[in-house]
Amino acid sequence: MGSKWSRSIGYSLLAVLLLNVFHAFFLYQKEYKPITVQYTASSNFETFTWFVYTPKHSEDQLRTKSVQVLPGIPKTITTEIDTPNGLQFLGCYYSWSDRGTFGISDIQISAGDTTWYFDDLNKLIAYSSENITPTINNESVSATSTRDANGWLMLDVLEFEKLGRTKKFTPLHWAISLGLLLVFILFGKIYTEKIRTFVIELKIEGPFIYKARMYLLYLWMVLLPFWLIISHVLMAVSVALAIVHFVTKRSDFNLKPLRKFIPLFVLFFAITLVNLVAHSTRFGTDFGDYIYFILAPFVFVGITKNELSACMEVFKITVFSYLILLSIAIVSRYFQLTTTYNFGDFFFETVEQYWHSSYLAGFVIAALLFQYARKRPTWGMFAFTVFAFVFMYLSQARLPLLMGLVLLSVLTVLKFPKKIRTYYISIGAVLLVGGIIWVSQSQALQENIKNTLFTNEDQKLDARPALWQQAIAIGKENWATGIGLHNIRTALANRIDVDSQIKYRRYNAHNQYLEFLLGYGVLVVVLFLIVLGTPLAVRYPKATLFALYMCVAMLVESYLSRQSGVVLFSVWYSFFIWYDSKNSEHK
Repeated sequence: MGSKWSRSIGYSLLAVLLLNVFHAFFLYQKEYKPITVQYTASSNFETFTWFVYTPKHSEDQLRTKSVQVLPGIPKTITTEIDTPNGLQFLGCYYSWSDRGTFGISDIQISAGDTTWYFDDLNKLIAYSSENITPTINNESVSATSTRDANGWLMLDVLEFEKLGRTKKFTPLHWAISLGLLLVFILFGKIYTEKIRTFVIELKIEGPFIYKARMYLLYLWMVLLPFWLIISHVLMAVSVALAIVHFVTKRSDFNLKPLRKFIPLFVLFFAITLVNLVAHSTRFGTDFGDYIYFILAPFVFVGITKNELSACMEVFKITVFSYLILLSIAIVSRYFQLTTTYNFGDFFFETVEQYWHSSYLAGFVIAALLFQYARKRPTWGMFAFTVFAFVFMYLSQARLPLLMGLVLLSVLTVLKFPKKIRTYYISIGAVLLVGGIIWVSQSQALQENIKNTLFTNEDQKLDARPALWQQAIAIGKENWATGIGLHNIRTALANRIDVDSQIKYRRYNAHNQYLEFLLGYGVLVVVLFLIVLGTPLAVRYPKATLFALYMCVAMLVESYLSRQSGVVLFSVWYSFFIWYDSKNSEHK
């Protein structure tokens, strides 16, 4: 009896220690040194200029000292901004904007011993007040106005935070660690047999090279939510081990399912060819980003169905542990704030320090789709699902939440007995038709849906319609080979109306199909659609569910413009196709 308690306490202490290590190194807090801003202000009329800023996680607006600028006499101004939690808003203001032209140039910022000089102000100016018209070149900004009001230029706070940012590696608060220890001891005591069975199921049998592959995959699945960038190394090593495994044990391999990846391979080579022909300066970057399309399918080759399931189980436990640990960190840090701030905004902003919330939601949905498609969910899985949806809502991943809710509801209903299933499907069909009619007749409801899905509390303005309109126009003009992925943000900014608040924010297309059209032309878009349609064409149900989710999610996000999105899509697309291929082998 005593030895069982000793083991339970020992393993619980180890678990708490690991959580503290993961919290310290992967959920580290960010602190910011004081920033000194120096710039030259010039004007053809008498004015005053100053900065207005809002510290992160605060609703206070602070103002620096006003400095007089006389007509025709450039003035060098130096200002210090000290916000230990970072900046949420930073604007350069000037008075009486309708009296003439105001300009700033020679901008430099310093933090500690480091100084940056800005030679491309297009990257520094986010947007301006509606009453002025700014003209931006590489080294200076000038603004004019015909309306009597203060003018202001919103500066990109990320550029300032990059310079002053430092990492603070701290463990969990001792009270939280103690609470987790007690929970783990209790949990381990109640579910001893289930934990032991799960650990036994993770044990790998077979030749050494196969064991090495699987344990490396387990490690990858554990680190993936916490340290996504390690995927570069672990995928390369995984593929190398797969090659060695194939050379030494060919009888373990069925390579026929690789045919299902031909569209994905062709997509990669099409992107590479377009870059070579039309956008050669981008070749190396895009090749490195999209090499996942070639390598990811080989990560899972030669792995049995049971081991693929075990791999997903490890990932499922890890990704939910990440959500729980991140939620604990957010709540703990919120109560440490010295200012009054909305919890929902704080939650969203903290998540965004580590993940784009929609991308993290995609990883969670992948795990849930696999679980719900395999078997009817338990009460425990249902509780985790509710928690995951609450997390998505608070982190403002609204479309993933809606898509996940619909897909998981359908999968749950399909697990019911036939009579009950028919009953729920009938009710669902009636509600769907009624909902469509209701939405089509209500302008207010359509506006609410648009605001819920396409905007967040931090960004009231929905930029997507304007971006899509200009992306389509540019795409029509460059349909053959596009303009190059690296030129999209600049091209969209140049086409947006000068009085638009999003003109200088340098957004991407916020639509993966338009992103590929602008980057590489119509052929790549067609090939990408074939890739997404392949699981349905070959009747692979779980891969089809994942592809369907990505099809819809990519309507409002350019997922493959970020490395995390490339990993999300290529790894789980490959996983689901390999898993479904194992089912088809036994039919």
